[in-house]
Amino acid sequence: MLHDFQQQMAARLRPGCAADPLLPVMAGPAARIARGWRVYANNVAHAHVESLRAAYPVTAELVGNDCFVALALDFAACEAATPVLRGWTRRLPGHLDGHALGADLPWLADLARVELAWLDAHDAADTPPLHVPQDADALAVARLILHPGATVIRSAHPVHSIWRWQRGGGGELADRPEAVALFRPAAEILDIALPLAVANRLPAPGWTISFDALAEGLCDTDILLLGELLGCGLLGVPHSEGD
Repeated sequence: MLHDFQQQMAARLRPGCAADPLLPVMAGPAARIARGWRVYANNVAHAHVESLRAAYPVTAELVGNDCFVALALDFAACEAATPVLRGWTRRLPGHLDGHALGADLPWLADLARVELAWLDAHDAADTPPLHVPQDADALAVARLILHPGATVIRSAHPVHSIWRWQRGGGGELADRPEAVALFRPAAEILDIALPLAVANRLPAPGWTISFDALAEGLCDTDILLLGELLGCGLLGVPHSEGD
């Protein structure tokens, strides 16, 4: 009975729920119960909004407080919260894909994905830097992997420039599609802008690729960038293979 009551109470506290908040086990004047219920409901709504704001601060700043609160409450009404709010907040980018705000600001969902990738890099398990083959022959036969904690975001919009600009990173806002890799090779999170031609060649997590296959068809500038990606630890081979 207690479990059923808790489930019913949780369902009625979700934003947008139209069910009568008065449950049979509640005693006392209906007006007093309704006032107390609103306190609980407001606390739940506030927790939903602030959890999303903490996960997506750049998104919240760019759309403005009123717009973000409305978005958060709509999301909470559509997506039932889980006991671990971090898992629940992960679904916001997908929600934005079909939301009217995402239609008005088509870059917004991918911007939220960049913020999610930053959080994932922050929370990723510490991983030893990947090994970089030191001579051409070793590099030619090496099977390169992407850093295990890395996420690569590919977008038709300049989401990396927007994200860095709003965070105070400066730079110009590009007017072109962008890709960005985010990972934490040591204490600091790196965000590396990538041409789409390079980003689309990078191996998926758990897959490997040779340097020659990675570089095939790329321009000289992009091939030089591959060398930088090896140097910073985004690409390489596990130490167990490189030792």
